[in-house]
Amino acid sequence: MLTKMSRREKRALRFIYFSERNQHTIPFFIDAGVLPLKFLYYELLANLMFEIRHKNVPGKILSVCPSVCMYALNQSLLQSLTKKK
Repeated sequence: MLTKMSRREKRALRFIYFSERNQHTIPFFIDAGVLPLKFLYYELLANLMFEIRHKNVPGKILSVCPSVCMYALNQSLLQSLTKKK
C-alpha cells in the first residue's frame, strides 16, 4: 500500500513541476519543503517512541503498553530501517 501511495506522490510532484516521468523526485521534495510519506511514517513513529519514553502520552497508551511497548516499537523501527527492497 505504501509503495502505491509513494508512486502516486512522486507522480503528483512530477505533474506539479512539469517534469518528465523518469526524472528524480528528490529535488522536487526539497524544493516543495515536504517529506515523502515513508519518512513521515518514520518521523511519526520516532515521535511516538519519544513521547512514550518520556511518559508524555495519554494514560490509555501507557496502560496498554508499559515496558513491552518500547520493546515492540524499537523492534518495529529496527525492522523497517533494515528492510531490504
